[in-house]
Amino acid sequence: MLIIRSATTADAERLLAIYDFYVRHTAITFETVTPTLGEFRARMEKTLRRYPYLVIEEDGGIQGYAYAGAFGGRAAYDWCCEMSIYLARGAQRRGMGRMLYEAMEDALRRMGIVKLYACIAYPEESDETLSTNSADFHAHLGYETVGVFRRCGYKFGRWYHMIWMEKCIGEYRDIQPPVIPYPELPLGGKNRKKEKDMQKHVLFCRRFPGGPQGTKNALKKCRRRLFGSAAAFTLFRGFNSPSFSYVKGGKHCMR
Repeated sequence: MLIIRSATTADAERLLAIYDFYVRHTAITFETVTPTLGEFRARMEKTLRRYPYLVIEEDGGIQGYAYAGAFGGRAAYDWCCEMSIYLARGAQRRGMGRMLYEAMEDALRRMGIVKLYACIAYPEESDETLSTNSADFHAHLGYETVGVFRRCGYKFGRWYHMIWMEKCIGEYRDIQPPVIPYPELPLGGKNRKKEKDMQKHVLFCRRFPGGPQGTKNALKKCRRRLFGSAAAFTLFRGFNSPSFSYVKGGKHCMR
């Protein structure tokens, strides 16, 4: 069973193990020294104060993670963010990256984010340390290349390009509403505690039978069990992608 949930600092050791491979063996990240567990946990804490940080589990084991971060340090950039994603070896090309990104986009859209950016290492020629897979993945999800920095990264005795890709997920308005930090997304009335539990544990599961309509019916059933109403709060949507199962108190409301 596949589940997506919010990360906690208790996940740091496993996430760092995933990231360590990319640092030591690939040019996907331009970082050359793996951060310590303390440094990595501090990075997580900083991100979690404002942005979603999600992990994907398969049968209880974390297989990857994704998070958003600030795009530039100026206030005018508030409606933009930078995306990052890392999957464990063996977890690629199984749909997990798409699932994580779709969940991230739903959360960021609710926050009021308008533009997503991805800073991607790009090879002059694909080799054992870097290919065009990341750029291809983002393009498949609707990102477009908007900038190229040639030979700006040096690692493993080779020079690599870096490209910027962007995707618009929101609306431009004459008076743009402020972005709501992820931990402060509005939670409604008497269902506040249930919705907060959902925000902590909400996730994707495998596709329910019946295609998109089957997924919608499954969502309605789950929401009725949680809130007594099929129209109640939904954190993540995406009826055409792998379906949802809400997890509350460590137990699946529906399988």
